[in-house]
Amino acid sequence: MIPLNHGFGEPEPGLGVLLAFPLLLLYSWFEKRYTDETDPVDDLRDQYVAGDLTPEEFEDRVALELDDRAQETRQRLECIDGIGPDTSAIIARRFRTLDELREASREEIKDVHGIGPSTSKAIRQSLD
Repeated sequence: MIPLNHGFGEPEPGLGVLLAFPLLLLYSWFEKRYTDETDPVDDLRDQYVAGDLTPEEFEDRVALELDDRAQETRQRLECIDGIGPDTSAIIARRFRTLDELREASREEIKDVHGIGPSTSKAIRQSLD
């Protein structure tokens, strides 16, 4: 390839470089917009910026997403029929570790917003 420096200075970028950057930007935009996997912390940031979360809620939820013990609790809960990611997140906000959840009574679990008697019973049975 012949450098296009017109006889002085640094060579100008080739056509490949000029096309690669916009294509990379387009790919990044497409991947972020159309993939199912989103970063939960990015989602929380967006909720905070939109005013849907207080600073305390934002901090607590980010800590929950980054806490390995809470993730272990959520994974264990999601193995129980009827408990998905949203419900496991709600429970893990209250009981961060499996030990805390094991020590909780059915009534304490049932007191978590959105958890009924049957889900509370299923959780207790799963952990006993």
